Amino acid sequence: MKICMISRLPLREITKKFRMTRHHILKRIELMRHEVESFVINPLRVPNLYLAYGLGMALSPFRFRKVKPDLILADDLESSIAAVLIKSIFKVPFVFDFVDDYSLIASYEGRMLRYHTLKYLEKVIPELADLVIVVDPQKEEFCLDS
Repeated sequence: MKICMISRLPLREITKKFRMTRHHILKRIELMRHEVESFVINPLRVPNLYLAYGLGMALSPFRFRKVKPDLILADDLESSIAAVLIKSIFKVPFVFDFVDDYSLIASYEGRMLRYHTLKYLEKVIPELADLVIVVDPQKEEFCLDS
């Protein structure tokens, strides 16, 4: 089985220093002898980072045509938007790895538009995914309640 791991580059320099705990599931997948291909969403060169990543997500299906996987695995909320687009166009099953409380993290930034957008996406993306992987009981309960 060929699995495509969709991810995005960090928005800020400080987040590049965090450990990459998002790939906890990839080791297990590779041990089961599945092929894993990485697909990184590239931001476009525009002055605003959020616009750059948004446009990069919107244009990702054009780059995705060459990959042709059996399954898509998205490792965060932003990359799952691209995965939903790709799922709707190419009819490839999509798995969402729900590892963070995205709206809580966004609330510390102080940008209310980002906070409310992520709060909305935290409810919508798990419904659109074919399977959701959660890492703790609170997120499991949140997904079941949505």
